[in-house]
Amino acid sequence: MIEEVDASVAAWLGAGLPAGVAISFDRPRSRPGPSIGLFLFRIRAEQPGGPLRVRDGDGRLSGTRLPVRHYRLSYLVTASAVDGRAEHRLLGAVLMRHAEAPVLPEDCLRGFLREVGTPLSLTLGADVTPLESMRSPVVLSLTVPVTPALTAVTTPAVTGIDLRHAENRGSS
Repeated sequence: MIEEVDASVAAWLGAGLPAGVAISFDRPRSRPGPSIGLFLFRIRAEQPGGPLRVRDGDGRLSGTRLPVRHYRLSYLVTASAVDGRAEHRLLGAVLMRHAEAPVLPEDCLRGFLREVGTPLSLTLGADVTPLESMRSPVVLSLTVPVTPALTAVTTPAVTGIDLRHAENRGSS
């Protein structure tokens, strides 16, 4: 599931970055060449209600089903380039991409996200501020160099799709 979210976000972001900018999901660090890093540092389950009642065409209770689950994925977004101004330009490109398309277009969705058919929105700079991200115990334990950063948060819906066979569907 996370791999498909990563691939979807990379497809979305790649359409708004200058040519030659790499996208990495590794822990934050300096990289050769210009790149944007998307480090997944938090996963939170949104609490759904109990089982949902399913009714037949006559309105009679015919069973129950589990509710759709949502997981909030938070990424630390960093830029790596030759100098601070170049890093700022890269982060600016991320912000511009978000300003023009805060919901990932269908052609960027991969795997089960395309099958589910619900929009996948991305929020930048919310949930956790960049400074809080840099001070989080997870980030501090990685000995991340001080660098401009922001956070990206997305909450995909997960249904009863059998993810054990996701690798057989490919990431188209």
